[in-house]
Amino acid sequence: MKTSGKGKNLRRKEINSNRGKEPGAERNNLPQSRGKESGAERNNLPQSRDKESGAERNNLPQSRDKESGAERNNLPQSRGKESGAEKNNALNINSIIMGERKYHIPLRNRLIPKVIIIPVLLFTLIILMGACNKKEEQDERRYFHDHTTFIMGADLSYVNQILDKGGEYRDSGRVEDPYSIFSKYGTNTVRLRLWHNPVWTAELYGPGTEKIYNGFEDVALAASRAREEGMSICLDFHYSDNWADPQKQVIPAAWQGLTADVLGDSLYNYTFKTLRKLDAMGLMPEYVQVGNEINPGFLLPSGDRWIGNGESFLSLLNRATDAVRDASAGSEIKSRIILHIAQPDHVDNWFAGIEDRMPDFDILGISYYYIWSEVRLDQLSWYISSFSNRYGKDVMVVETAYPFTTANADTYPNIIDTSRLVNGYPATPGGQLDYLVAMTREIAEGGGKGLIYWEPAWITSPLITQWGSGSAWDCNTLFNFEGETIESMNFMTRNYEF
Repeated sequence: MKTSGKGKNLRRKEINSNRGKEPGAERNNLPQSRGKESGAERNNLPQSRDKESGAERNNLPQSRDKESGAERNNLPQSRGKESGAEKNNALNINSIIMGERKYHIPLRNRLIPKVIIIPVLLFTLIILMGACNKKEEQDERRYFHDHTTFIMGADLSYVNQILDKGGEYRDSGRVEDPYSIFSKYGTNTVRLRLWHNPVWTAELYGPGTEKIYNGFEDVALAASRAREEGMSICLDFHYSDNWADPQKQVIPAAWQGLTADVLGDSLYNYTFKTLRKLDAMGLMPEYVQVGNEINPGFLLPSGDRWIGNGESFLSLLNRATDAVRDASAGSEIKSRIILHIAQPDHVDNWFAGIEDRMPDFDILGISYYYIWSEVRLDQLSWYISSFSNRYGKDVMVVETAYPFTTANADTYPNIIDTSRLVNGYPATPGGQLDYLVAMTREIAEGGGKGLIYWEPAWITSPLITQWGSGSAWDCNTLFNFEGETIESMNFMTRNYEF
């Protein structure tokens, strides 16, 4: 309801003459707090919401936050539509918070001059940028992990042969020793395969070639180079003259036709003497694998895991582990025994039926390749934790790899399956790095004790195998086709939580 102008003047005089000592009835018709305006301010009614006319004051409730519908009709038409001067010099905080009237902040408190807001925003931006830079610096910082905490390993079994055949390794454009390169990039363990009598590795190069690779002398040389660079050693007994894997576990030619007991003695003596010779050279390995990917058993057919529920196999396996324990008993280094099974998919099936006759070992080692496993990368930590809890052993990945390219450096067909590449991890140096970092974190999250990258240095060279010359693995190495380190080499020195 509107009053006449005369009524307003009379009312204003009455208010001015009695301010501060109104009777209760009159006080009830006034706002609770009006401040202490000067006479000039009271007589000149500005457009500001703080200084309403007498009629407006009489129609406003004691609390601005609790207007009825009728009362709101007597308020200015828009709370958010200040004058041009107000809009140019202030920001509406109410709209920034949670929308209109969420917290019922009085308008005078919603308006903050830009001269205050802009410096605050700039200061906040600087703080956030500093935090981001600090995180980037932490990510770029290099961490070197001890093998007793987490094994950061590389299988370098081909390296000596590649060097002999003219292969070169580079870092930052300079030719460098590959053992030194791996140590520099955080490798703390070098894995080396040992074949019983691999004379065929010399025969591949034709008559007159006598040097044998992956036999005892070659392994001892590689172990000494690794030890010189401060890296520990993982010795991988294949117990064969050639490759041993889930498809084949051929008994060495020298042991063919032996009775079960004599075969057991031969296995024990060979394992024991090999380790004692290495120890005498100061090269006792910290880790020993008794067989390589022994899913079907080893020393077949005598050591077949699946014949007679594995009794013969378990007997031979126990002879091998006894030899490791006895050999390391006289050494300062007490070798930890690794039992190696290919792919986490097959572990539980392998142990089924022999839980009450568990062989003597310290670490369950698994191969984990994206090509051959149905276990997703984001499931790996669960499997590792499950194995550790079920069998009461440490668990690690002793073989793995991932491609950095789909190209081929030579005519030797590469081992790669582009149809099985993991989503989010392309076959690029960056994709390979991200994959290896993610895998390391998965292993650590599951309580795993490490991983070993299989042949990350098998670059193309005049090296010869049974199936070709060059490399079937040049797309999976940690070097490009010119032998230069690529960014994925840095995955071992990331800051992981173990």
